[in-house]
Amino acid sequence: MENLFGSENIRGLVRLERVTGPFDFSSGSVGSVSGASELREVGSLSLIFMNVIQDVELPNLEVIHGDFYVSSNPDLQTLAGLRSLRLIEGKLILGRNPKLRSGEISAFTSRVTIDGGVERM
Repeated sequence: MENLFGSENIRGLVRLERVTGPFDFSSGSVGSVSGASELREVGSLSLIFMNVIQDVELPNLEVIHGDFYVSSNPDLQTLAGLRSLRLIEGKLILGRNPKLRSGEISAFTSRVTIDGGVERM
């Protein structure tokens, strides 16, 4: 997605429940993904180079039908905002998230079924 929602958040997506394709965020321009609070399923999810994001605030997301790619997010500390996520049908791909501790990742992977396994970059 190329800056369709302004420079600080994606609040324009508040009623969105399903994305059949990729739901991708990159660059440091979006300060929060909390605007898509009703989102329940996506084709895939990518968070790359999100310079200010500390949590992935998608509380109703239940299923990612493809891969979940999380890379190069220097302030990301937790995945707790994905509290309803129960299934990733692809892989969880992690890399270069220095504040996302191994205990946080373990807690996440113990409660979410990840069909494609976990890949670390």
